[in-house]
Order: sequence, then structure tokens, then C-alpha cells
Amino acid sequence: MLIQSKLPAFDASPAKQENGVTIVEISPAAQPKTLPVVIVPQDGGYVVDLIATYAKSKGLTEGKLQTNIFSLTGVVLPGLPYADTPYIRQRSCQTHLKELQLGMLQYTQDYDEKFPLARNWTESLDPYVPNKEVFNCPTVKGGKNGYAFNANLAEKNLADLKSMERTVSLYETNVPGANVIGVGKDLDNRHLLGANVSPGSNFSFADGHVTFSYAENKKDFATNPPAPKPKKN
Repeated sequence: MLIQSKLPAFDASPAKQENGVTIVEISPAAQPKTLPVVIVPQDGGYVVDLIATYAKSKGLTEGKLQTNIFSLTGVVLPGLPYADTPYIRQRSCQTHLKELQLGMLQYTQDYDEKFPLARNWTESLDPYVPNKEVFNCPTVKGGKNGYAFNANLAEKNLADLKSMERTVSLYETNVPGANVIGVGKDLDNRHLLGANVSPGSNFSFADGHVTFSYAENKKDFATNPPAPKPKKN
């Protein structure tokens, strides 16, 4: 979750490296208090990673951050201009998909390395997902789910997948409700992150990672999709 913030606007301590991220101490002008934040360089300035910042301040793993993520940002950085932005919703959605995909992989470990049945995949994951809110995309109004399972993976064995890192497992759908399956025709590119860019969507993959992709970057929903062709210069 990245929020634009130019560091010169704050009283900041010298930056230091900690576990691969940059840490500084800042004092927001609106509330003069010192607190640690995680920042990353971007466009000649810096952005504050609110999820990583909250995790650091509370000693939490990312898996525990999906609950009430919007209100948590207010706790982390009072006085900063963040609010409920498209970036926050997109990153929160990404966190939900990550938790669902981890539940999916735990399910396969308990069931002979096979993916669940298509007709009841949400019920199959339920015991492996402690926070039920992650079944709902925060961008979908009314909390009516918003995620679909790649129908090509139903009852597939992990051993059948030769390129797990490229095999789509879960994606954002425009079909409301639980147990939605498909092969991308119902894909919902509902995250618009800027005025001059196309909308995009989050995807989880069979190996467990989650990524955001713009609409023009088409995804292959086959169980063993080919490697992407290198772009021509």
C-alpha cells in the first residue's frame, strides 16, 4: 500500500536499512509525534508503504493486516493525506487474494496435493482462512465476494503443473457470489490507479504469489501456460 509523500514536508531522521527496507523517523506536521515508517523511492521522491509500516509498528505479519485495513491507515500515519484511495483498495484486495491462495495451498497439502472441486471451492477453503472477510474484495460494494477460481485447476494435481508461477489460480470476477469459477471471460479490471493508465486486476498464482496486472496484459488461464515472449525493443 503506497501513499505519495515528499519527505521534505516532514522532520525526518537519517534513513537506515532494516530487513531490506528503508526506515526513517518522521513527525507529521498535523500531529507532531515521531513514529517509524517504511518508505520506498519513487519518481524522485518517496512513498510510504502503509501495510509494511503498520506491520512494523504492531509486530504483525501481513496475513493479519487485512481486517479493517482502511481504519488502520489512520492509526499508522495521522495527519498524512491518504484517505480511502484506489491504491489502498487495490492493495487490500491483493492481500485478500494472498490469504485465499495460502489457504488453497494448505488445502492441497491435506488432500493429496489436489485442488478443490469447482462447485464448492469457497467452502473447501473456509477451514484454512481464519478471517472470512478475505473472501470479499474490498472494492466490490456490499461485500458480495468478487473472486473466481480458475476452472481449469479444479481437482488438478500440483504435480501436473509444470509452471506453477505462471498458472492463474484466483482472479477478480464481475460475477457476484460464492463459488464462482471461470477462465477469465468474467475478469473484472476494477482497479483504476491513475488518470493516464488503463484499469487492472489482481491475480493469485498456483505457486502462492499475487500480482497486479493492467488490462492490456492478457493472462493465459491454461494449467501450463507458455512463457511470455520477450518484448521487442
